[in-house]
Formats: sequence, C-alpha cells, structure tokens
Amino acid sequence: MIRPARRTVLRGSAAAGALVALGAAPAAASSAYAAGTGTAAPCVRPIPWRRLGSYAAKDTAGRRFRSILSGTTRYLIGPWYAQTYTAYAADGFLNLKGIDERAVRLPGMAALSAATALALGVYDDQTLSEGKARIRTRNLIRTLAARHKASSGAAGWGSVWQSALWAYYTGAAAWLLWEDLDGDDRARVAAMIE
Repeated sequence: MIRPARRTVLRGSAAAGALVALGAAPAAASSAYAAGTGTAAPCVRPIPWRRLGSYAAKDTAGRRFRSILSGTTRYLIGPWYAQTYTAYAADGFLNLKGIDERAVRLPGMAALSAATALALGVYDDQTLSEGKARIRTRNLIRTLAARHKASSGAAGWGSVWQSALWAYYTGAAAWLLWEDLDGDDRARVAAMIE
C-alpha cells in the first residue's frame, strides 16, 4: 500500500477544511470551472449571522477572549501594518516583500485576527477607526489572494510546506468579510482556496 506524504495529507485536509468553512462544495467549485465560468466564488455562501445567535462575552472566558482579540488586532492592524506595509506595488496591491513564510503567514494571521474582531463587533477603534481597519484588512486579504500561485502563476506563493494553512487563514478572513470584497477579489480568494 502506498501511503501519501504527510505534507500531501495535511495540504489536502487544510484545503478541504477551508472549502467547508467557506461553504463551497468541492464538486460545485470544480463544476464552476468546468462550466466555463472561471470562478468558484458564486459557490461561497456568506455567513448567516442571524441564524448563529449571539454571545455577549460577559463571563470570565468571554471577557478574556475579547480583551486578547481586541488588543492583538489593535496592534496588528495598526502599528504593525503601518510599519510593515509602507508602499504599494505598481499593480495596486501591498508589497509583501517576498513569497516566503514571513511574507505570507504573518499577514494571513493578521487578516484573520482583524476580520474576526471586525465581524464579531469587538474591534477596538481607540487608535484606528473601524473603517480604516476594514480597508487594511481587505488589503491584506486581496493582496494575499492575488499573490497566490492560483492568480499569479509560478511566481506566487502556495507551493511550500504549510501553504494550505496560510491559504486557510486568508480564506477564513475573506469569508468573515465577504461582503467587503469585490467580485475580482472574491474570485481570487476562491481560486486560492480551491
């Protein structure tokens, strides 16, 4: 019996998990490409927020979670973003300064943290307005999706160990802020996840 490499199993599991999290059925996504529409984005279902109920986060664990998420997001989308992304590339996307782990994992995690805080209404706008935080988070999402090999070919990221995990971070962030993304960005995210 031939056993697949651990990397292959993990990459496949992360991709499948991201597809499920994004609400895109793999068969439906593949059929979108086969049908010539060129994008799986229509297969992504926005989060049904009203059906999920609410959680006031007033117990000890909830207050702690809210404090940690709020503080880390305030730093990541504020000073860290401003120091890390001082210029845009000629194509209008952020300059990630590479396609290695440092250039991809960190902004993916920052995007997921910020998107979670923004989507759950726990973003702390003491130092940066919610509107600017949304713009910065969207910039991270759209840049990571555009720089993925699914959109930029062999020059993009996505061929190394844990790339599927980084794509998951970005895809989950995109799903949380799906309504903030335009059609091109949605298509790039869907292509990255597939």
